[in-house]
Amino acid sequence: RPERTYEKGHVFPISIPDRFKEADERIIDWRTVGKIKNPLRLYVHIPWCKSKCIFCFYESDLGVPSEDSVDVYLSAIGKELELYSQRIGRKKLETETLYIGGGTPSILTPKQIDRLFEVLGTHVQFRPDAFLIAESSPGTLTKEKVEAFKRNGVNRMSIGMQTLDDKI
Repeated sequence: RPERTYEKGHVFPISIPDRFKEADERIIDWRTVGKIKNPLRLYVHIPWCKSKCIFCFYESDLGVPSEDSVDVYLSAIGKELELYSQRIGRKKLETETLYIGGGTPSILTPKQIDRLFEVLGTHVQFRPDAFLIAESSPGTLTKEKVEAFKRNGVNRMSIGMQTLDDKI
């Protein structure tokens, strides 16, 4: 499994879907769990991009993901959040900030965006004043995807304008 970096209060799901055949306790660095305080600041990595920007050092797979890859990945995110909840003895993780980064979260279809928030809603309780932020790229963002993010509570979007320059 790849090494992962944790920051206090953040969850970093592993970013390669093919390695997620079975999520179990080995994917969580339990040294960080005891330090988790409510409310959380949660980061969810969406590991797919249409192409790799020259400045990007984040782990990502190139190309539009298959439905199966996304399903496996979203199930693994759910399993990881479930393991955190069980380990710290909470039914739901209270969250003040959700940042969906990548990769390119806007590469997901509206149906997949809905599924992501279904998974999150099972394990996460967003505070009423929570910041829900999603990264996007002009090349993958559509009106339907903006509507899907909005209907699921996203109240801020980061649009990667640098991707409008083909040299980058």
